[in-house]
Amino acid sequence: MKIRITSTPPGEAPEHIRQAWVGLVLPVHEHYNGPQTRLGVGVLTGPRTWLGVLLGILTGRAKRATGYVVENCNPEAFFKFTAGHSSWELLGAVISGMAGMKLGLAALFPGRYRRAEAIRQSAKAALPLILGAAAMTVVAAMIEGFWSAQSLPPSVKYSFGIFWWVFLAVYFSVSGRRSQALE
Repeated sequence: MKIRITSTPPGEAPEHIRQAWVGLVLPVHEHYNGPQTRLGVGVLTGPRTWLGVLLGILTGRAKRATGYVVENCNPEAFFKFTAGHSSWELLGAVISGMAGMKLGLAALFPGRYRRAEAIRQSAKAALPLILGAAAMTVVAAMIEGFWSAQSLPPSVKYSFGIFWWVFLAVYFSVSGRRSQALE
């Protein structure tokens, strides 16, 4: 089932945005056939967390509203698109966070060094992590730009993604072992 917006809907969005919605066709969620009454707090100014929703209910900001539950995401399309580059992007973000933690810990706990010297030494040690994270993000962007947008079967896309997760897990499990053994 689909619904078509035929007139300017009420709400807190600017008038020209709500007018642009006229004519839009939205797919209704398959588990909800008719209008549903739910607590609502506003699309633009609503709370972003469950705690915020709870506070909205307790303070009376949440109002009962009736409407249709629409499909806002096709999970297969999302996972099919992100499967190929997710390993590079997520691990790059983790490594970038590790570099930031290294710098932050040096600033908070300089040990026997002056704070500036501890940060300087930590920055030298964090530089390879930062460069590696940047390189991984570039690889993720290349895969996303040239591979993820291809219309291939989901099994091919998932297999490609699994390959990279396994490859990177093996790489990070064994990298640096030889240099440590030589020392």
